[in-house]
Amino acid sequence: MKRRKYILVLFLMVTPAFFLQVAGQKETEKMKSEKIENFKYLFSEAIKQKIFGNYGNAVKYFLECEKIKPDDAVEYQLSGLFAMAGDRKHAIEYGRKAQMHDPGNIWYYYQLASIYQMYGMTDSLLAVYQKITERFPDLIKDKMNYADILMHTGQAEKALKIYQDLEKESGISIEILQKEAEALLKAGKSEKAMEKIDEAIKIFGKEKQLLLTKASVLMEKGRPEEADGIYRNLIKEYPDDREVRKEVYEYFVKREQYDDALDILRKIVEDEMVNPQEKINYVFDLSGKINETDTLSQEKMEDILNDLNMQYSGDIRTSLLLVDHYSRNEQYDKAKAIIRVILKRYPEYGMSWRQMLYICDQTGDQDSVIYYGEKAREIFPKEPLYDIYLGYAWMQKGDNEKALKYALEGIQKVDRRGTGYVDKETGIDYKSYKRQFYGLLGEIYKNLGEYKKSDEAFETGLKLDPKDDLLLNNYSYYLSLRKEKLKKALRMSGKTVKRNPENPTYLDTYGWILFQMGKLRDAEKYIRKALENGGESSAEILEHYGDIMEANKRKEKAVEYWKKAIEKGGDQKRLTEKIKRYQQ
Repeated sequence: MKRRKYILVLFLMVTPAFFLQVAGQKETEKMKSEKIENFKYLFSEAIKQKIFGNYGNAVKYFLECEKIKPDDAVEYQLSGLFAMAGDRKHAIEYGRKAQMHDPGNIWYYYQLASIYQMYGMTDSLLAVYQKITERFPDLIKDKMNYADILMHTGQAEKALKIYQDLEKESGISIEILQKEAEALLKAGKSEKAMEKIDEAIKIFGKEKQLLLTKASVLMEKGRPEEADGIYRNLIKEYPDDREVRKEVYEYFVKREQYDDALDILRKIVEDEMVNPQEKINYVFDLSGKINETDTLSQEKMEDILNDLNMQYSGDIRTSLLLVDHYSRNEQYDKAKAIIRVILKRYPEYGMSWRQMLYICDQTGDQDSVIYYGEKAREIFPKEPLYDIYLGYAWMQKGDNEKALKYALEGIQKVDRRGTGYVDKETGIDYKSYKRQFYGLLGEIYKNLGEYKKSDEAFETGLKLDPKDDLLLNNYSYYLSLRKEKLKKALRMSGKTVKRNPENPTYLDTYGWILFQMGKLRDAEKYIRKALENGGESSAEILEHYGDIMEANKRKEKAVEYWKKAIEKGGDQKRLTEKIKRYQQ
């Protein structure tokens, strides 16, 4: 009886806990089953949302899956979606989780590699490929990719070792021998690179890839004539091969053989399979390299630009390339005609207004500067650049009061945004604009005879940038005209000449200050130097030299240079009066 009681008591003591535990286990299994079903449903919905392009909803469903159970397939999907959304942090975070949860899945490595490549994270990219090559040693393609990345990061020796190992593992191929040669070349071993490429040509014949590499090696070895022959033969044999075209085009540009480069560029532009932006990049790069005096090349470029513009008639970029071309070649009427069309179609495109104002200013058409400046000012009321153009235009027309209005309003616009603000479209900081406004104020007040305000304006501009050569030059020149503070003027002007020893304007200013100080020999030296550096086209510099000749009692020379000044558009009345003094 005692034993039975004991057992009964024991049974009674154990039973409640036992049944609670069993009940709990049954509930857990049920919950687990529900969770699995819920996970499957959410994962299915997430995939469905992704297929239909509802990426935000897809992310929400995948995140709910991850709450239920961390899962590598979910993390892989999240990593890709965050990468598409530009969320680098979460793309990498979930990519690493997926890789950690299933380190044997090669696709998780590829996912991370693509993200690192997308964001230019070269060290991380190399680390991933190193893991791939260690964990999956039979994947030849990935070893090749790893070596290629090493090459692009300047680690040619490491890349070479991998290429050589691949040759031992998989045998000789055109691709491997070519890459070995390229690695040797980048490692500075041009002789060995040539040996390797000749070995490849001996085995596989004159394949285009091998010949392109050989031409590169020859260029590196300083044998351009031999390389030239290879490139020209390749473009004849493979005129429609995009890789050959690209390599040969770049060679011609590097060698400044622009006429030949333009012939290939025409084929690139005509090729419908080439991306429009790539075409535009090629054209823009080459158009800036061709000398304005190379008439034949300029004509070819104009034809190419017109073809490109016809292909993409609605693309503002191609129109602007033509504008740039015409502006470089001083065909301003053609440039303005295109800009007028652009302004009509895209009035809020600021670059076109700036180009139009620049051209009008270059051609001295101040009325057009005022017309387009006012129009632009209405569209961009907060932009100070248009006030600069308008201020200078009105000053040139002799209305200094109107010029003053625009200068002061422009300074207010700069101050509202602050001198640290940078124009997103032009990249110009507002501090630069403010200096220009104070330079403009200095000239306006000088014209109005308010010399104290003029000096203050120049001083304020120079506080913003003590090395602004234009401000230093103008301030010092205006002081010399008044014959005031000549020592200070000479110091300021001397700084500009030291930094720009061949600038005719700065040399002339320095020489003129010396003239005002009575230092005729030095004055003649600097103004003659100004003439030798392009000053022959300036009426002002020619007149100054004539004045120095007069002071040196060389009257015939003085008259000669005053006459030249008249021919270059100098003040005819004043210059004629000077000439008359010695021709009576």
